[in-house]
Amino acid sequence: MTDRRGEVDLLVDVLSHPAGFDVGIFGLLAIRTTDQETVEVEWVAVRGRRAGHRSFPIGKLRAAVQLFVRLRRAHRLGADIERKLYAGSGGTENP
Repeated sequence: MTDRRGEVDLLVDVLSHPAGFDVGIFGLLAIRTTDQETVEVEWVAVRGRRAGHRSFPIGKLRAAVQLFVRLRRAHRLGADIERKLYAGSGGTENP
């Protein structure tokens, strides 16, 4: 797994590209730039049996990326984290 700073730097580079890339993980967490000079961090929040879509616009790219990375790690989203969890289980359980 990449360190947090490296992950933030990589995402800042990708999202600041003029092509306007979006980054998402499993349809549960996403980040994208908007035409209103903000960055939108979107995620699915689950509370008990209820799930809701949350969206948070942020004016600074680096701050938005830091929130995205913090949410990704807190919710253990990403193939890198799944591989680590699977390896830690001895490879006997589904990640």
